[in-house]
Amino acid sequence: MRKLLLTLLAAGTALWAASAGTVRILDAAPGGGGAPVRQLALLQGLEKGSGEFRIETLPPEEALRQLEAGKADFVLVAESRIPDTFAGERRFYAALAAAVYLSTNNPAATFTREQLASILTAERPEWTAYNGSPTEMHRLGLKPRANGAGVAEALIGLGKRKPAEGILRVGSSRELLLLAGADSEAIAFGLLLPEVPVTVKTAAIDGVRPAPAEIAAGKYPLAVRCALLWKKNLSADAAEFLKRIDSKDFRDLVDEAEMLPLSR
Repeated sequence: MRKLLLTLLAAGTALWAASAGTVRILDAAPGGGGAPVRQLALLQGLEKGSGEFRIETLPPEEALRQLEAGKADFVLVAESRIPDTFAGERRFYAALAAAVYLSTNNPAATFTREQLASILTAERPEWTAYNGSPTEMHRLGLKPRANGAGVAEALIGLGKRKPAEGILRVGSSRELLLLAGADSEAIAFGLLLPEVPVTVKTAAIDGVRPAPAEIAAGKYPLAVRCALLWKKNLSADAAEFLKRIDSKDFRDLVDEAEMLPLSR
């Protein structure tokens, strides 16, 4: 079932059911942050059989313009892209967070975003400035098609710089954890996962550790809170969909997307 849902999502498929009602969702969330909401809509369309869900990907500005014009029911967007003038309703449903993983045998513990940008873009960075060891860093990252690919780089902020060629890229953040735990010279850039092996630690960024409370409060710099926006007077199908954001099914979808759920 999950493979079917992911296939439909990738194709940008709309689901039709028996009645004429349509719920239009515009996904402008960064880094795949809209995935759990998309999957919830597809599940409701398959199970409920009472309306059509149309899901489209648009840039934030265009998605918000269409919501304001009454042409969409919901918009998915990063918190930072919500205009101060937005007068509708909002719900922060999950956070997309990156992490820097190190072996517990590595004495390094904290980095600034500028230091991380330098590490990602340098040809052969060394540990000297971070733990006193004049050894080369073993940089690990995610392959282009992996879940969360590019999220860490985007949140760190490389500007016009590009990641160096010498980064070993793997297929998942869980694989990053295994490699980082086995290599005291490794520094791994991936998605923040709720559990890590005892051989791995997460670095503090700009003095803030990636704790759930810090992320929920918007203090951890390598995280973006994703919001569901809507206007009043939702249709019955749209209102039913909104209720399901509080369901266990949705929390499970957030976990599957390797995101962190945010409470109301």
